Amino acid sequence: MADYYENRAVYNTLCSMLNRISWKYTADDNKMLVKTTATGEDIPIELNIQVLSDKDCVMLYSRLPITVPEDKRIDAALGITAINMYTVDGCFEFKQQTGEIFYRMTELYHGIKMTEQMLEYMLFVSCKTVDDYNDKLLMLIKGIMSIEEFIKEARA
Repeated sequence: MADYYENRAVYNTLCSMLNRISWKYTADDNKMLVKTTATGEDIPIELNIQVLSDKDCVMLYSRLPITVPEDKRIDAALGITAINMYTVDGCFEFKQQTGEIFYRMTELYHGIKMTEQMLEYMLFVSCKTVDDYNDKLLMLIKGIMSIEEFIKEARA
């Protein structure tokens, strides 16, 4: 397990990277948590990035502003499974009980030096991935796109 100073160094590197690229955010230094938003092509992307000292990792997660109605939850589960098959970094998670959809990416840092470039990669890949799929998920849930069409789009 990393010690307090190593965890704090990772958190400071995260904040330093965000400052370097002039990214607006709010920070909770006690929880080592950063909250921010990004503007995608269509739907705003809310992001939380937290240093989890008990797991020696940085976790980025984004709750999509979509709640899947009960009659579309099986389609959503199938769609998210299709997305995850073709997603290299991170994954989408679906809470079937509530209809919530999340995107999550983690990076372990035990035994390695976490760099600004690694954290910037996490940020930009996550934003791109969420932006690529949030509108498609919304179209699936609203019945604008069938599950078959969605799976074809996920492969593209």
